[in-house]
Amino acid sequence: MINVCILGAGGQLGTSLVNKLSENNDTIIYACDKFFSNYLNLNNVNYIEVDFSSKFEHTLSSIPKNDVVFIDCIGIQHSLFAKTIYDINFLLNKKIFEYIKSNFSNFHFIFISSLSVRNDMEIEIAAGVGNEINFYGKSKLDFEQYLKENYASSYNITIFRPAAFYSEKLSDNLNSFFELLINKIFILPRNEKQRSFISLDYFSAFIKDYINKNRYHEVIEIADKAPIEFTNLIDRIKKSNLSVKSKIYYFPTIFFKIIGKLGYLLEKFGLHINILTIIGEFGYSYVSKNNYLISTVNLEDTYQNFEEIIYKKFTN
Repeated sequence: MINVCILGAGGQLGTSLVNKLSENNDTIIYACDKFFSNYLNLNNVNYIEVDFSSKFEHTLSSIPKNDVVFIDCIGIQHSLFAKTIYDINFLLNKKIFEYIKSNFSNFHFIFISSLSVRNDMEIEIAAGVGNEINFYGKSKLDFEQYLKENYASSYNITIFRPAAFYSEKLSDNLNSFFELLINKIFILPRNEKQRSFISLDYFSAFIKDYINKNRYHEVIEIADKAPIEFTNLIDRIKKSNLSVKSKIYYFPTIFFKIIGKLGYLLEKFGLHINILTIIGEFGYSYVSKNNYLISTVNLEDTYQNFEEIIYKKFTN
């Protein structure tokens, strides 16, 4: 029997993990969050309503004290105040890990970090090593470094760095992105950058298999089988039966980097402007090295999946 505790189980990622891991009858799931978008009426899924921002210790008493896999999905990417991003992604996760370390034994802690902590392929894959360009990346990288400094032989830690998630049930950010790409105005760097993405279904299946195989690695970068270039994506869409009405304008790469640096500077003064962060990231390539693969889980094709999602969205 495998005991899995999913922290932040009410979000899109956490919900997907609960759905996938519950397929194993020999896996007992403890889904923890303040709110849940849906409940599975299954014997092997236990929902625990908990507000991690307040005193939460007594609410986790039903979780076994030994041999538990904790999957930490807690995190936010955007908030008006940059301090909120750092407080949740670093300080809150630190508080939770300290509690786990003090009250559980022989556990495996899986932290869901982000590929956004590294945009240089020459940088080694190691915990706490990267070159972030915004507060979100910094908060993730700082918590990676904290986990590295607090590793002990009595438990295991794995850091996953997934690329940007997508699924058929689009997030608000991705929904807006596709709308701009197809019907509005879109800007791209003249020197095309590559971007890795990852299907939420693929990631959840990967985690399920990884836990079943009882594997342990320091850092795993994970994405679909190949990164995409947005110009190529647009060209592929145009060759389909879908009408592309957007106007695409190309700017020097330095324009995007300056916008990103301005956004990061404002974050250091406490203010997070979503659009500055998003535009800034277009100045860099975020390409996963996919340094660990599981043969039983097939890699997915981002181009093909995006084309299918876009076609369904704009033809209905």
